[in-house]
Amino acid sequence: MGFLLLRTIDRLLREEKKRWEIKERNAFTKPGSLLKHQIQVRTFAQWDEKDPGFVEIDLVDHSGGEERGIFAQTLDVTDVFTGWTETIGVENKSQHHVFIGITEIKKQFPFPVLGIDSY
Repeated sequence: MGFLLLRTIDRLLREEKKRWEIKERNAFTKPGSLLKHQIQVRTFAQWDEKDPGFVEIDLVDHSGGEERGIFAQTLDVTDVFTGWTETIGVENKSQHHVFIGITEIKKQFPFPVLGIDSY
């Protein structure tokens, strides 16, 4: 009975699911070649910060390798000098959600965030 009910629900929602799919868009970040040569990038070994407050940020994808759909991300923020790390879940990689995540994480740090670097 349960199996038939699930098949019926899937059949009834098929068109609705199609409306919410992301079309022609890959969910994975791809490196950009144009700006890569124009923007100086520092690796962790090149940081020489003497004070806390300069952080690196990164988004961790939770799609399980699935390229289609909308998946949660984890925003990781690590202070270069102290190693203090805060994480927060964000709905997706949009500027809006990442900005909200950064704003919330800044409140959790025991010192002011002075600079943000991402790669």
